[in-house]
Amino acid sequence: MPYRIDVRTIARGWACAALGACLFVSRGLAQPADVMLVHVPVESKARLQSLLDQHGSIRLDAAADYRRGPRDVLRVSSGQTLVGGWNTRVPRIVIPGGVSQVRITAVRSDGWAAPDIEFTGGAENDDIEIIGGTGGAGTQIRVAIRSGARVNHLSLSEYGGLTVDQASSGYVRDSTFTRLLGYWPGPHVIWNGNAREPSRGNAFLGIASITPAAPSVWRDAGDLWFANWDCESWTARGKEIPRCFAIEGATRVVSVGLGGGTATPARSGALASFRDVPLLVNWFPNVRGGELDGADLLFDRVETVLTVQPEGGLRVRDTGGSARWRVLDAEPGHGGARVAPSGVPAANPAQRTALAAAFAGIATPHARQKPVARAIEDPLGIDWRAGIDARPDSAARIQASIDAEGVARLPAGVYYLSQPLRVGSHGRIEGLIGESRERTVLVAKGAFPVIAGRGDIGRDRSAPKDALVTLALDGLTLYGGTYALDWSGEPGNLGPGGVVAWSAFQDLALLKQSIAAVHASGIGGLDSNLWRRVDIADTPIAFRGDGTGTGPGMTYADKQHFMDCQYQRIADTVWYWTSDRPSGGAVFSNNVYADVGRVTRTRAANHLLWSNSVLENVTGDVALDITDGGSTATYYFTMIGSVWRGRGPRVVTDTQSWQVGTLFVDTEFAQSGGTIVALDGEQTLFGWRSRIKGSARVGAVHSGVFIDSTLGAFDKPLQLVEHGATTTVAGTP
Repeated sequence: MPYRIDVRTIARGWACAALGACLFVSRGLAQPADVMLVHVPVESKARLQSLLDQHGSIRLDAAADYRRGPRDVLRVSSGQTLVGGWNTRVPRIVIPGGVSQVRITAVRSDGWAAPDIEFTGGAENDDIEIIGGTGGAGTQIRVAIRSGARVNHLSLSEYGGLTVDQASSGYVRDSTFTRLLGYWPGPHVIWNGNAREPSRGNAFLGIASITPAAPSVWRDAGDLWFANWDCESWTARGKEIPRCFAIEGATRVVSVGLGGGTATPARSGALASFRDVPLLVNWFPNVRGGELDGADLLFDRVETVLTVQPEGGLRVRDTGGSARWRVLDAEPGHGGARVAPSGVPAANPAQRTALAAAFAGIATPHARQKPVARAIEDPLGIDWRAGIDARPDSAARIQASIDAEGVARLPAGVYYLSQPLRVGSHGRIEGLIGESRERTVLVAKGAFPVIAGRGDIGRDRSAPKDALVTLALDGLTLYGGTYALDWSGEPGNLGPGGVVAWSAFQDLALLKQSIAAVHASGIGGLDSNLWRRVDIADTPIAFRGDGTGTGPGMTYADKQHFMDCQYQRIADTVWYWTSDRPSGGAVFSNNVYADVGRVTRTRAANHLLWSNSVLENVTGDVALDITDGGSTATYYFTMIGSVWRGRGPRVVTDTQSWQVGTLFVDTEFAQSGGTIVALDGEQTLFGWRSRIKGSARVGAVHSGVFIDSTLGAFDKPLQLVEHGATTTVAGTP
């Protein structure tokens, strides 16, 4: 459940000391009444359990440790809410059977007694939302669901590991797991289900399994959706594993955007294996396995496989199947310049019936309540520049705190800056934690960034050639200036070898920047960062990145998670990233785009995923814009459970080539005017249970697959478009 935390102190001073807590107000957008969050300072950690039980909903300090020992446990009850901040550590959390309607946000236990959160089993758990906390590299939470636990409608986001131990009893149903970021040996996921109480309807949206020492395995997990799941460098020298992902005994599997590769191909097998699966829908596979299996993917007793738009040269070792279809498949030897016919138009009636039956009844990911636009408050008003030169300068004092403390705390107040704050050093975490973004405001007095990088990484022999820099920014408004955050290769800034990684940007408002809210240019890149509840308004561009080549200064952006973020009154583009090196793995979950030009403009990108988002009054020429002319540097985008409304763009997605595709799953087009794809060019469009509700049209589809959609003429259970010709596989032509 998204929050707009409008923090107001109700009790202070002696009252806080007497109670061991202070009262705040949190207005929850997804519920009819306000949630009252009681602030529990870390000094009251001995009473953490009793205060949670007494008040029901509590807010904890960022960068604070509430644990008392390795055996300490915090038990939650129905209706409770627990909210932390960056690097908030709590005792291991136990969710007993029968507990429902719980919200846990931005806390972790740091592995004292893994897992961080545990479902212990019993009566049903329903409507549980968990957003993991983080404190730097490899600190994402791990969750365990034990035997006998019966879990419905779990939403787990920003996590590092999941164990489902239900081989004898229990289930997980209609749940969504968003952005696994695994940088520990693993296994990152181990799921053992059972046939007596089958799991079903579960979706994994965004998996980044990095250098695992053990494979992730799903056994008897029911029907599964995977979108944008990736494994990188999954066999380190001397720690080889046969493969990264293994699916065994699932009823049906939908895979969208499976990607990755191995660092040691001579000692590696296939990247993923599927065994004893009646149906696999394999959309956009882009993988490179090793040589031990002689294949990238293994199919063993997989009855029906539909592979859509695979990367050219995909190697599959296949045993024991009855039906195989490859749609929009690049012909070998043509460098992806020609698409081979799928054979579906020539299929006999029995084959078509079997293919259509395989898709019947496949559930799309569980629908969730859509986010609502927040009122992004302007703390300074329209005349904020009046008398700004005379305002006292706080830059030196705040900079001194950062230099001394690394992560410095900043009390409530409006702080005017005569120069950028320099944040980020190799070898330690640096940042600023404010009281809240409504109460702690940093204002640039001139045409310079509010916060900029430092270190000159990779510039000369006196600096590290390349280095990761981890930042923590929480509870702040960054106001005015050219950029709110600026990382560049210019002298005195981050440097061409610097990579902003494992950073957490939470509870931020970035307002009224003259060029862009976030800017990265000529650096190494951005990697594995969390942007949670970051609202950006009244600026031309929200995120701007550019770089050249594939070495220092390339400015890639991989594995970013934008969660519960809002973009309002963005004149040009929200995500404007035109570096040469392809960037991927970004997840935009529960985002709101309101009164913006374009959603994205990219030169080279893949694995971009939007989930449960609202796009209202997107009025630019092309909303999802690709500038590289459809070369293989860009692959595919996916949008799940989202809605377009208000005024629409001229074109939603201009794919320009059959090699590039956008898949819309359970997405509603309720906007006025325009088309989903352009009216010319080799446009590729995919739709699964998506629909037009407004006045938009489809456009000219050259290639595509449509399942249970109502998109103009594509309104049958299963339709295929190849070279502009439509084949109705199921339904009356």
